[in-house]
Amino acid sequence: MTDKPNRPTIFAIVQEHQDIMLILQETEGELTPELEARLDACLRSSPDKLDAAAAVWRRIKAEAEMADEESKRMADRKKMFQRDADNLRSRMLMLIDEVHGGKIKTAKTSAYGVTGANTVTVGLAADADLNTIAITDPSIVRTTHELNKSEIQRRLAAGEAIPPEVAIEDHPGKRYLVIK
Repeated sequence: MTDKPNRPTIFAIVQEHQDIMLILQETEGELTPELEARLDACLRSSPDKLDAAAAVWRRIKAEAEMADEESKRMADRKKMFQRDADNLRSRMLMLIDEVHGGKIKTAKTSAYGVTGANTVTVGLAADADLNTIAITDPSIVRTTHELNKSEIQRRLAAGEAIPPEVAIEDHPGKRYLVIK
């Protein structure tokens, strides 16, 4: 009689997936120290558990991508509904203004047109110089100063000097897991 290799059954594989999913779903992905310990113990118990965890990770990533696609689809649908509502509202206003003198009352609806407050757009004239205005009337010009981070990065890469007043913090890259 020959010994069969000790392979997990389909039931065991499904159970491993469910164990890992249950740990993650109990707190909606927020792991407490107790759940982290449970998950670590589960993953340390056998390489098959790591395979199961990788499968669960792939499933979660796929669901996140599907949710993202659905979110984009719903955002596009929302824009379409808003555009349609705005177009219909504009047509209704035009009709109410033309046919009913700007207002109408029916058994179910009261509608009338209103003119909103005027708005003012402020900008710099095409031939104006902002520096001249800042000198002649500084109260109407806002000046902001900030570090040019791309220039600082370039100087760091080139080994050029950076003034001591500029604080530089070097953060090591984050270590992450690649699953294929």
